[in-house]
Amino acid sequence: MHIAEDKEQPRRRSIKGKQLIGEKGIPKLLYNTLKHNNVEFDCLDWDRTRMIHILAKVMGIHSPPGPEFDPFYVLTIDNLKKMLAIHMRFRCNIPVVIMGETGCGKTRLISFMCKIQANNLKIQNMVILKIHGETTKQDIISGYRNALKLAEKNVTHHVDTILFFDEANTSHTIGLIKEILCDRRIDGETIPTDVRLQFIAACNPYRQHSEAMINKLTSAGLGMLRNRSQAREQFGDIPLRDLVYRVIPLPRSLLPLVWDFGELSSETEYRYIVEIIHVHINTKIHERFRKYCDAIAKALSSVQNYMRERRDECSFVSLRDVVRTVRVMLWFYDLIAKLHLNTTGMCRITYSLILSIAVCYRAKLRDRTKFDSYLTSSLVVPLSTFTESFVIKTRIDQCQTRIVNLMRIEAHIARNSALTENLFMMFVCIQLKIPLFIVGKPGSSKSLARSIINHSFNEGLCVGGNRITEYDHLYMQCYQCSQYTTSAEIVQVFSKSQTIQQESAADSVACVVLDEVGLAEDSPNLPLKVLHSLLEDSEVSEFAR
Repeated sequence: MHIAEDKEQPRRRSIKGKQLIGEKGIPKLLYNTLKHNNVEFDCLDWDRTRMIHILAKVMGIHSPPGPEFDPFYVLTIDNLKKMLAIHMRFRCNIPVVIMGETGCGKTRLISFMCKIQANNLKIQNMVILKIHGETTKQDIISGYRNALKLAEKNVTHHVDTILFFDEANTSHTIGLIKEILCDRRIDGETIPTDVRLQFIAACNPYRQHSEAMINKLTSAGLGMLRNRSQAREQFGDIPLRDLVYRVIPLPRSLLPLVWDFGELSSETEYRYIVEIIHVHINTKIHERFRKYCDAIAKALSSVQNYMRERRDECSFVSLRDVVRTVRVMLWFYDLIAKLHLNTTGMCRITYSLILSIAVCYRAKLRDRTKFDSYLTSSLVVPLSTFTESFVIKTRIDQCQTRIVNLMRIEAHIARNSALTENLFMMFVCIQLKIPLFIVGKPGSSKSLARSIINHSFNEGLCVGGNRITEYDHLYMQCYQCSQYTTSAEIVQVFSKSQTIQQESAADSVACVVLDEVGLAEDSPNLPLKVLHSLLEDSEVSEFAR
């Protein structure tokens, strides 16, 4: 960067199109002082190696890892600044309380920080405590004891150990968490200060649904108590079911410490999407995808923006959806060949992208015609080979029909659109172990689809004598939800499925089915909060109806 020495030059200078010096930027004297102390202002051009070296230098790591370190984490200037800010709070003994939307990368960012510090030491320096409605005081204390044991070992390596309270404001144990963060005490016991044990709490934001959204969710039957005045759990005078996230108030002493993790701007999110695509396609197996990467990124960015503009539950999207879509796209690319689908007039990569978007985004929408038109206009060269939006529906229907025709369906059962889509979504999500929620009125073929899927998986789905499924056997564990459902009961069902999964052969998969899961919405125990950790970490497939 060049700064003119002539003091009579205008006070404003720009960097990357943004005003840096002047009334809307930093004072020129401060700028020159920072430059004199080798502070860099061209950070937007830093590559992954440079950012890792900066982070390692601040953390006091003498041998930073190379750019190939944790390649599936997308490192950008945005999350680099957040990691540096968290580390500086540690050094200043300021409690770290992060509040941000689900899927904005809070947990993954902290995990990457810990991995950087651990580097080649092969040690565990992070304990994640998933908080939910039935988390007890003893659970918190037990998690602390485990983290303290790790910290006492890790301090000899000069490494921080972090106890991470995920979704801290979903449990009434928030008072104990506040005592740990602010007072450095737990149940009256002083927390040692010489073992480099740090604490971070992540919270969901306090945001209320619009009145139209509340009426829509109620009419969909998500919960037994239709009268809002009868709701047992409330945030002030607002029923918890009216909140986007079912959370409880934070103690007043924590409020000044809350750090807004923020939402990603469209520009920043696009850069994340580009990196996610390059990371997942960075193998010789998917070499043919390389020239399509930019076009795929633009299409997914456009879809994300389209979904956010919806005024219903479909507007809740995050980078998790992008990662999921890329995974599904690569899987469909191979499946298209196995099914011998007709790809005339459309390249296989475009077809696999359309199918993955259909699974991860389109299936949520009621008005799909507008979405198809929007997606058609978002597909640019080299993806775009057509201009008519009906082509998208035609290709999706072709794949769905092909898969459903391979299943064991009795002759008297009508293969209507509801049954076909239910079977298609269950088939894909079980194969890739993606959580699936099916919302529909009685008679919309939910239970029927489950029975057909179970029978078809165990009988085998073949094309030309070759199986197209990853698994030969499917074990379903069903649980009937009610307004009295507890977190412990849900955890027990998942634990049983995990046991079956571990004791079964590699070609088998266990699947948890939560029937009438909407009834548990009105449970005062907030049992569905436990699904976050179970669906995120579970090794079994799951879907709920």
